[in-house]
Amino acid sequence: MSRHLVWALLVVCAGLASADEVWLKNGNIITGEIVVERSDRVILETAGGKMTIMRDQIDKVVRKGAQPPPPPEPPKPPDPVPPTTPEGTEPKPPDPVRPPDPVKPPDPVTPPTPGDGANTSPRPAVKAENETQAEFLDKIGKFAVPSLPEADQAALLERLSELSYRDLDFAFMVFDAGPINRSLQVLKVITTRKDNRALPMLEARLASDTPAYRAAIVAALGAFAGDEQIEILRERVGREEPSVQAAILEQFERRGYVQATNDILPLLTHPQEAVRNRALAAVRSFAKVKALPDGTPYNLAAALADAWEQGTDPALGVEYLRLLSEMGGARVTAVMQKALSSNNAAEREVAAAGIGRIGFRGATEDLLSLAEGDNVVAVRLAAIRAIEQLKDPGATERLIGLLAADDAEVVAAAHRALKVITNQTLPKSHDDWAAWWASQH
Repeated sequence: MSRHLVWALLVVCAGLASADEVWLKNGNIITGEIVVERSDRVILETAGGKMTIMRDQIDKVVRKGAQPPPPPEPPKPPDPVPPTTPEGTEPKPPDPVRPPDPVKPPDPVTPPTPGDGANTSPRPAVKAENETQAEFLDKIGKFAVPSLPEADQAALLERLSELSYRDLDFAFMVFDAGPINRSLQVLKVITTRKDNRALPMLEARLASDTPAYRAAIVAALGAFAGDEQIEILRERVGREEPSVQAAILEQFERRGYVQATNDILPLLTHPQEAVRNRALAAVRSFAKVKALPDGTPYNLAAALADAWEQGTDPALGVEYLRLLSEMGGARVTAVMQKALSSNNAAEREVAAAGIGRIGFRGATEDLLSLAEGDNVVAVRLAAIRAIEQLKDPGATERLIGLLAADDAEVVAAAHRALKVITNQTLPKSHDDWAAWWASQH
């Protein structure tokens, strides 16, 4: 069959499937429906569930109805050059045609062993050796049909999970054979029954060199009860690919796995937005946890305060303060007030905003000092807004003094704060406000 005919068949099949395709740089193709496409990631709804794929793993994205690029034209052979012979001489007969060397058959492809990077190279077709295996192959093929009614889909999943329970080794053989969409379906089947015999097989396949597979296995492991599996993921979170890190963080959030707090905090400043967002969501979810499984008290605010005071990374310090500003308590207000004198302007700005949000009037004097004398306008504005939120009348006289400031934004912020605190509607004039203040005293 010619290459052009093969390509034509592929185009027809793609049109029939009518599915989006994500082509990975390692050669795998994942099909499904793209639900989110951003600059840093693509989220794909497949028959096996949602997958998040980072852009640095993607070669190209083909949307529904988009035709794949045409195959390159085969190179045209050059025109034959007629031989030249000296005049008066007989042409030399051509050399006898040598038969081509016999083609060496390719080496047989063996199925992967656990941990060898499953699904990253072509695999032989899996053959059924009994009725259970034959039924599993038949039904896993039907499981991905998008038009299947929901009730039929649920019944099919139940039957597949029963078949996988009977022959778990065979189910993993189908998983290892790929393609990736079918592997995801097999994972969904295996995790439906939550058969603990599958755990060592899943853990072994975390050694796959394809991040998309590792992310899917992480989600599968997260479906099992117990901390042993989640601890395995904790050991990997700091050194994984971004898509796998995001998948692990999602499991931490779902499980409220506060034991991983110190592993998650450094990821709040990760270069990938998807990882940062997942880390932030996980940490925020921990605020509801009051104790570890063994009964040891847990306090997220105290953990964040400790992390800020150790102060190794300025960017992380800002994130800690932002999170602390969503909480309350004496330890939090003490840290926020201390951060007002930080050498890092971003920390001073976030701390000022946090104090306003918390409503801690004990920091009014420090806020006024920032509003009057900080060398960064953004910090001065944050301090004035915080004073406005505190509605502390003791700040009135010094806010009136700020109406004479050189910066127009500072003057406007001070005027707004004065109107909120005093309920006066005087114009933005230092003299008018000074006169009013004198009349009150």
